[in-house]
Amino acid sequence: QNADNAVVIVGGGYDTVHDTTGHPVVPDAVGAGIHVLDLASGAELWRAGPDAGADLTLAGMTRAFPNQIRVIDLTGNGMADRMYASDLGGQVWRFDVFSGNDPSTLVTGGVIAQLGAEGTGDTSLAATRRFYNAPDVSVFTDKHQQRRFIAINIGSGYRAHPFDLSATDRFYSLRDPYVFTKLTQNDYDNYPVILDGNLVEVSGQSGVVITQNDRGWKFTVPGNQKILADSITFDDQVFFVAFSPDSVAGATCSAGKGTNYLYR
Repeated sequence: QNADNAVVIVGGGYDTVHDTTGHPVVPDAVGAGIHVLDLASGAELWRAGPDAGADLTLAGMTRAFPNQIRVIDLTGNGMADRMYASDLGGQVWRFDVFSGNDPSTLVTGGVIAQLGAEGTGDTSLAATRRFYNAPDVSVFTDKHQQRRFIAINIGSGYRAHPFDLSATDRFYSLRDPYVFTKLTQNDYDNYPVILDGNLVEVSGQSGVVITQNDRGWKFTVPGNQKILADSITFDDQVFFVAFSPDSVAGATCSAGKGTNYLYR
């Protein structure tokens, strides 16, 4: 609505229910949504959420989005084409933007991966992975398959309690084969969601080949490490930092020591 067609796209925020260990048994009261705001006026132009009042109603959007929404211009025309997001339930979301449409048809989207407890039925502490980090997105060509993918890289870690050792945290690299193809809402509603078991384990191995039937890879970080910050992809390499606590501080908020690791 402003002369520059400039907007701000933000996640709904953080729900303090995640300060308590374990997977929440009820939907988050706050933070479960994505908002598009006019940069000049702050007016809300579009919203996704679980309620019927949202422009894009997604019943499965029940966990908070406390991080950056990754917005991409795939065509180079200066307008948003694609968005990727992650939530505190361990889910990864994808959205397609149809610029110029009314709010009701502006965006299609849905969950493309469930890598934590949300939606999987496994609510054990080991599987309660949370994404406080934003997806790190890049385009690459798989030389074995001779085709192009979008890589969605992200690591899990309990940022509210970095000394908690209950979860089996991992770094993930998902493959989105629909690089330039926009999906309809029906496509998203029937999307074959990526699960942890669909990904190839690469930790402690070398020369692993990702086949055309694989949905990507996962790296289980050793020694109770967790990933508490965004990764960076550059020149076909992914860089991320992991943190390992030196001692168990439990669910307290007291200070403690730990060791950082840089992975490439």
